[in-house]
Amino acid sequence: MRGLMIDCSRLVERHGYYHELIARCSAWGYDALVLHCCDDHGLTAVLPGMEDLAAPHALPTAELRALIAAGRAADMRIIPEIECFGHARWLEGHPRWDACFAGDRGRESLAFNAVDPVSPLTAELMQRLIAAVCAVFDDEVVHIGCDEVDLGDFCARRGLGDPHDVWSGWVNRLIAMVRAQGRRAMLWADHLEKEERIARAVDTDAIVVSWHYGPDDDADGAGMRRLRDAGFRDIIAAPAVQCWSSRIHCLQRNLENVAAMEGHARACGAAGTLDTIWCPFRHIQGALWHGLASAAIIHRTGVLPDDDGSAVADLLFGGGNAATRRLCRDLPLLECHNQLFWHLWHGTRPGSLTLTEAGCNLRLGAELLPAIAGAEVPRHGADLQAMQLAARTAVHLSQRLLRPDLAGDAAHRREHAALTAELAADWDATRFPDDPARATPRWSASWGHHHLLALMARLGGACG
Repeated sequence: MRGLMIDCSRLVERHGYYHELIARCSAWGYDALVLHCCDDHGLTAVLPGMEDLAAPHALPTAELRALIAAGRAADMRIIPEIECFGHARWLEGHPRWDACFAGDRGRESLAFNAVDPVSPLTAELMQRLIAAVCAVFDDEVVHIGCDEVDLGDFCARRGLGDPHDVWSGWVNRLIAMVRAQGRRAMLWADHLEKEERIARAVDTDAIVVSWHYGPDDDADGAGMRRLRDAGFRDIIAAPAVQCWSSRIHCLQRNLENVAAMEGHARACGAAGTLDTIWCPFRHIQGALWHGLASAAIIHRTGVLPDDDGSAVADLLFGGGNAATRRLCRDLPLLECHNQLFWHLWHGTRPGSLTLTEAGCNLRLGAELLPAIAGAEVPRHGADLQAMQLAARTAVHLSQRLLRPDLAGDAAHRREHAALTAELAADWDATRFPDDPARATPRWSASWGHHHLLALMARLGGACG
């Protein structure tokens, strides 16, 4: 399996984007697309009999079937993922299913949580959800999530005993529900890698996905070996083209992570890889094609592209001039990550490493931005413009981090306003303009610094 997972729960892209993912990525060697359509933010697939659970802009059943047909025509599997254990805040407040949510209620920040794994109502919900998923999707695999579950306080309050036993017991019930539909369960493997007792207790017929999102995370592939030792036959290695720590575009650290996990997968004899894209509101949509093209090259060759940018430019754009190649080579080197956004959002002084990275961005940007102004490509010109916009945004935000006094500079205010307008226009051209994620955090006490347009608006207010 050479798979790609797109987070369409936290942000639903315009539906045509998913068809474009199938068309381009299948041509680049990907053979599976996992639709992560359920998370804390909502269920974004309209499933028969469960329509009342669907979030705004959810993919209609007819659209899901059209995507499945497009995947079949492109030899790309379409695999659904429904969070059946953790990331359950999408159930909070629902008139029928609210009691299934076992996390802290009414918080204005987001924390790990869970469904109530011992409630008959939760079992009813998940049986219905899995049956509805299988009525739409025809792949042999259903991804049931199960990452980042927090059961400790819940088990203590309810006197349920060891949370590890509760965890493995519920997951085995979910695996059995999937099997009853004639399908096979896939799940995230973080709890299995951390706790041998859980790994030894979970049904080894499940496909387990070992996810690590930093180049040095699980540096020697020990997590996958532990899964193999526990008896799991089919293990998938999951790096991140876009994860919790990256912003605006795919970073060099993301590509190094892809290369490391590809190496671990080969060494472990894994059943494949699954590149993940999380929280799309953190990045510029068109700029991320560069990361996907780079990842496709890594999976084919086993190593990072180390040329002048030609390999990525050829795959993504069908060629291009020297400026295009320079952009393809250097864009990942502009470090725009969570710490930069965090300190800009809160107005705090970062540590020396973040300051050093911001300084490197300014030095690289001084050479790169003039050089890429004349970039030309045979196709996908909008993606080239998105990459140029990403580069200019990364440099602009780095400058603001290093020089907070620029908030009072008239020229900087004009530049910031123009760049914000350009980013907003890019969103409106590629995404749903009325999606609240455009500029508003779902929970006000956290995640604001994850939203690019929200950050730009906040800094613009400081400029005013």
